[in-house]
Amino acid sequence: MKICVVGAGLAGLTCSYHLAKKGKKVTILEKQFTIGGRAPKAVRVISKSNLVLLELIKDLEIEKELEEASLDKFGVLVKEGIVPMSKIDLSALLSPQELEGLKKLQKDLFSLTREKLHEISMTEFMQDYPEGLVNKLLLPMLQVSFEKEFEKMSAMVGVHLLKKFFGLMQEGGYILKGGPFTVVKSVVPFLEEKNCEIKTGCEVKSVEESENYVDVVYMEEGEEKSEKFEKVVLAIPLVCTEKILKEKFGIEYIQAKLLYVKGEMKEKCKVVLGADPNLNVRVIFSLNGEQYIYPVEENENIGFESIYSDFSLLGEEILDQAMPRIKPNSKIPELKHSEKIYLAGDFYYFPEFETAAMTGKKVAEMLLEC
Repeated sequence: MKICVVGAGLAGLTCSYHLAKKGKKVTILEKQFTIGGRAPKAVRVISKSNLVLLELIKDLEIEKELEEASLDKFGVLVKEGIVPMSKIDLSALLSPQELEGLKKLQKDLFSLTREKLHEISMTEFMQDYPEGLVNKLLLPMLQVSFEKEFEKMSAMVGVHLLKKFFGLMQEGGYILKGGPFTVVKSVVPFLEEKNCEIKTGCEVKSVEESENYVDVVYMEEGEEKSEKFEKVVLAIPLVCTEKILKEKFGIEYIQAKLLYVKGEMKEKCKVVLGADPNLNVRVIFSLNGEQYIYPVEENENIGFESIYSDFSLLGEEILDQAMPRIKPNSKIPELKHSEKIYLAGDFYYFPEFETAAMTGKKVAEMLLEC
């Protein structure tokens, strides 16, 4: 079976990896001249429930890149500076009413069904809990979603993120030292060894499905080319998939600004959540003396003096597709789009790297069953 995977991000590479393991020859077409997609070289947190990603890391024999994620490696940023989570006493931080609200929240997180949560927004979900609990705990945790308007976020997604944080606090987890790019760098040599072709600088313009094959039309070095495949996997952001398939899925992507900084942080935390809105920090990922800082507002100043004793700004970047926005009651595309065309990526239920790896593997299994 001749298979084309469009997109060399984590979803596309995971899908290709599982296909190649079973002897399938895959052609990967990537629009950019680099691979990895939207996986920046930043520290990423993996919970013990991220089984697909952990399985892939073990399979690639890169477990040494995993670091135990104890609470002292996480912090929150307030006006006074970074406070490691290991030093936070919730009983002192929260009022008796807020502590009761926290008990109710922890029960609700595991009792409400995914379908029920998808019917409401995260704003509606949080209305059931004390305002102080929401402001002190829930909103900082939800910063990693890049969402500013929680009425546009399905509670299914928000609750998933909260469950992940509470799981990390209770059970611990892992930090992938080089971020998802560590996985990318390990998958590529394997694919090359299996004679899979990775073609960068190839922008797919259309896929036309017929009875026997899919005709993939793409641009390479200014020249239009066409190849026929039996199956095609579109492992790219849905806004790009929409253009190729000429269909509307209705899932938006949130834009975010990213600052690259080198410096000595006052606290040696790997992940820092912005808890004080006046400091304009959403989240910080720290790796080998360099930090990746995501501001809340793109054009507002950052409270660097609360973070660093010394620093220098290396550069900045606008990420047009930082995170897919899954709205309440929105229709989530199926992985099997048609008999010959499949979709993969981090849009499927929960927008995070585990989902990209999960959908990539799932689509590969579906193809192997054909």
